[in-house]
Amino acid sequence: MAIAVRRCINSGHSSNAEQLVDSVLLLNRIPNAGQCARRHGRGYVRVWHSELPSAIPPTGGIMLWTRKLCKRRGGFAMDVESEDAMSAKNADNAKTRQDQETKGNGDERHQRNERQERNERHERHERHENDGARAVRRAASRLVPFLILSYVLNFLDRVNVGYAALTMNAELGLSSTAFGLGAGLFFVGYALFEVPSNLILHRVGARFWVGRIMVTWGVVSASTAFIQNTTGFYVVRVLLGVAEAGLFPGLILYLSYWFPAKERARITALFLFAIPFAQVIGAPLSTFILRTHGWLGWSGWRWMFLIEGIPAVLVGVVVFAFLTDRPAQAGWLPQAERDVLVARLESEQRTVASNQRSLLGTLLDPRVVILSLAYLGIVYALYTVSFFLPQLIRDLGKEHGTTLSPLDIGLSIAALYAVSAFGMWWWSRHSDRTGERLWHIAGPAFLGAIATLPQLYLPPSTFLVLAGVALLSIGTFAALPAFWSVAPTMFAGGALAAAIGLINSFGNLGGFLGPYVTGSLKDQTGDFRSGLIAAGGAMAFAGLAALTLGKLAPRAARIVAHAESS
Repeated sequence: MAIAVRRCINSGHSSNAEQLVDSVLLLNRIPNAGQCARRHGRGYVRVWHSELPSAIPPTGGIMLWTRKLCKRRGGFAMDVESEDAMSAKNADNAKTRQDQETKGNGDERHQRNERQERNERHERHERHENDGARAVRRAASRLVPFLILSYVLNFLDRVNVGYAALTMNAELGLSSTAFGLGAGLFFVGYALFEVPSNLILHRVGARFWVGRIMVTWGVVSASTAFIQNTTGFYVVRVLLGVAEAGLFPGLILYLSYWFPAKERARITALFLFAIPFAQVIGAPLSTFILRTHGWLGWSGWRWMFLIEGIPAVLVGVVVFAFLTDRPAQAGWLPQAERDVLVARLESEQRTVASNQRSLLGTLLDPRVVILSLAYLGIVYALYTVSFFLPQLIRDLGKEHGTTLSPLDIGLSIAALYAVSAFGMWWWSRHSDRTGERLWHIAGPAFLGAIATLPQLYLPPSTFLVLAGVALLSIGTFAALPAFWSVAPTMFAGGALAAAIGLINSFGNLGGFLGPYVTGSLKDQTGDFRSGLIAAGGAMAFAGLAALTLGKLAPRAARIVAHAESS
């Protein structure tokens, strides 16, 4: 037990109080006086009972003795507290300090937990983003090169008739109008079966349907080698369109299954790179094959159709084993990356599908109609250049007294399309960086339109014709990636398949009109200048349609990747 003896306080003599404390310690004859706790500032001294000699009276006696001593010294004893009272006070003080410390520790622990949770969320977000980015890179590296190869073969088999015309037209007796009609008839069969083909692809999967399309069109394209007259030319072109129907819109739809909106224009541009690339390699290849004229009694253009049709059949067989229909079925993607990619795509699909219409409503949707009109203008210019550029370059050479060989023509065309390919790649990256789409369609379209104006107002010039064709080609290709990135932001599922099919089907009527009108104008005027002016007008029409869509559906003007907000 401990006795806390309050210091005797003398009002006027603080030294007496000090002496009194010393006296208490002395009179009590405490053996370990140096260990006694003194609190002069607080006014008490603690004396441990165990340290008191046995001669000292019990607690009450100490109190009385202390009071008498204080009186004798001219002061007074304020109080004497037992050990229990002091312990209670100390316990209260300790509890108060502990509560304060606990509260402080609790706040610090709460802040530490919040920081840890934020760091964990940030790390999860980074892992999520990294897994998504890696999944997109893996899918792009596996699928896009193969799709490019498929569409290179497709586009080459579609437009190689333009190179064949260098010698075929004379052999079969085709005028420019007849050739333009036959080249354009491809798009009649193509347009009739476009939407049904795309809906079938959405239902049965790309692996089966794309493989079927490639094998069928390869056989039909190769059979062009056996035509003997104008009627045969017309028939085989219609059949080729029927066979190819659904391939291009089906592959655009397929890309929407695999790549989120944020990356879609860039990926679509890589895929559409197949169009100019097909011309870069197809122009010299096709014109080189034309040099086989007379081999085994066949004309060069017949060998060209046969040789270029066989690879489509072979690649079509490979498609059955190589393509994966959906990301969820991609065993070649790690599980974490596959889950992130599937989640991002499903989130986008839910967002788009929340405002979805019926299939009939989609086909009658004003946005689909406007996109179809815009695409008609782009395709008109695209196939005007693709089908007639070899003949245009040949005629320009004749005007200057130069006879260009088919291979010379092919190399010139390859250089032109290489520049167009670079323009398409650069413009698509700019569209993805800014998130803007419609002006990235309208801008190149207006460029192509302006490029043809000198043909209308200035004297004939080889330089102006070639410059106009080059800028028209660049504008055409540059507009395509942004164009095909718009529809997936408005539609989903079967509605998207129907929308893409209708847009491509109706738009490809420009593929019929362009060659036919250009061929007719060539026969009437004797040159291609009027045909180029008409193509420029079609591009201006496409640009205006794109801007009209911006007024009707402002959301299409700026694409925000849904995965970023989810």
